[in-house]
This record gives sequence, structure tokens and C-alpha cells, in this order.
Amino acid sequence: MRQDLESRYGICDELSAEFERDVNQRTGCLQAPTSAGLIGSCGCGHHTFDLGLNGHRSAPRGLVLGCHRVIADGPLKPGLDVSPQWLREVIKLPYKFRTLYESLEQKSEPTLVLTFDDGDPSVGANALPALAAQGIRATAFLIVEPGHPMPRFWSDLLAAGWEVGSHSLTHPALDFLDAHQSRTEIRDSKLRLEDLLHAPIRGFAFPYGRFGRREIDFVAEAGYEYAVTTLPWLPPRWRSHEIKMVARKMCEESTPMWKIRALADRRSLRIAGWLVDESLYRINAIRSEPSSPLRVLPTTERADPELKPGEDS
Repeated sequence: MRQDLESRYGICDELSAEFERDVNQRTGCLQAPTSAGLIGSCGCGHHTFDLGLNGHRSAPRGLVLGCHRVIADGPLKPGLDVSPQWLREVIKLPYKFRTLYESLEQKSEPTLVLTFDDGDPSVGANALPALAAQGIRATAFLIVEPGHPMPRFWSDLLAAGWEVGSHSLTHPALDFLDAHQSRTEIRDSKLRLEDLLHAPIRGFAFPYGRFGRREIDFVAEAGYEYAVTTLPWLPPRWRSHEIKMVARKMCEESTPMWKIRALADRRSLRIAGWLVDESLYRINAIRSEPSSPLRVLPTTERADPELKPGEDS
């Protein structure tokens, strides 16, 4: 069981070695994670470096936060839900708030970006009015399943100045699909959202944070301008200069404000924060304890051979 979990969810030896080579070439002062998930130093007093998605096109200054549901009443699901009170605490932080696309286009000052996945009705009921009261716009990544009517609040998001992006048609783990299915989820969700909302769809958020090099190609091929990932670093062989890759911090009710401020102010801390989250995820998985799917790393294994864009299986 441990071996299966390590192969599907862990940082494999190959990626660990690749991470170490890549970062040491850029900084010469960072201890890489081991295959056991040990956390190394994230910097020193003599160097300043960017541990974002190196090798990709421009990334926003500041921090991108990821949320799902905003639940006012009832229990909050760990790893998934936040409350309106948590959201109000975030918007009190001393940062400029923009949509994700705006943060990519206007990088003159550090910003906080709020994103909401799935298109849950609680976003329209609780997040939209709370942010609108402060003049804050956010980004929503929507699941647009064929045959389901469009919720009315999706139009309300656009009317309030929010950005809308795609989160696929049915929220699958894309890297476990064959090439045709994966490409369809990415491409057709964009087309359907643009048809329903009559607005450009520029961004794509990978369901469960899962993707491979193949999915990066499919996103670029479909005409998106950027894709969102939970990983602060990518292996060089997965990088593409055709698409912007944006890292974000997934949040839940227990995410403290001090951590958000620390990550927003010091980009070099994000790799350390991600390593902590990943280590805890794997420990909990091995113990068979409930854990969030948001921490899952992309697998290097495929259900089908790697295909180039335009080649369906």
C-alpha cells in the first residue's frame, strides 16, 4: 500500500533529483526534498530568488488563493469549505485585490487574488455580496457539465466584474483519462462557457490539481492564456512557453491570516509551505486518514502513451 501511495501521490526519486538540480543551478543554496518528503531550507540571507513556476511565461506578483464553497450555516468540510467570516478576514488584509487575469496583465504592485472552483451556489450567495460590498472582484473556475442549465448567478458574477474560467466539463482527474477525453474536457468546457456567457474564457484550473505535460499542451492548444496549478515548481521537461502557469495556495477555514500574509510577502516561502502540505498529505494517506485531494501531485504514469497536440487516441 505504501509503495502504491508513493507512486501515485509522492514525490518520486526522479522528480526530487530533478528539483534539486534545477534549484541548485539557480540558487546554489537550497536543500531539495528527499524521496521521503523531508523539508529543506527555503533560502538564506545572501540570495533572493523566485521559486515560482520557473521556465514559464509571466507569473503574477503577490499570491493567488484558491477556495471552493463559502458556507454560512452548517458544518464546514475540511480541505474544502470556508466561512463568510474567514472571507471577511481575508479582504481586510492590506493588499490590492484583482482578478487573476488582471494580476497577470498588471504586475506593478503585489496583489491578492481570490479564486473559487466548481461554481457552487454558495459562491453566488455568500462570496459575491461580501466581495461586492468592498468593491473586490475575484475569479471563478466553473464546471460546465453538458445537459445542465446554467445557474443564474454565473451571469451575476460577470455583471459584478468577476473573471470566469473553466474547471472542465465533469471534474475528472485528467491525467487518468485517455488523450481524447482529456482534450475534450479542456477544449469543450471553454467553448461551452463562451457560448453560455458570451465572454472570453482565458483561464483553466486543473481538477484536483492533477495534470501532466500532455494536459499543459491541451490547454495551450484550446486557446487558453493561462492555467492554474497547486504546484510551485514544475520539472523542466513539463514547461511550455506557450501557456502561462500560475501557482496558487488552496485554502480552507483553518488557513490562518498570518500564513497568507507570509506567503504573499515572501515568494521564497511558498516552496516550503507546499512541502509541508505535501508531507502531511502523504502521512495522512498512509495512515488511511481523511485528507484533501487538493495536495495530489501529477503522476508520471499514463493510461495511454504521451501524444502530441492534434493526435487523439
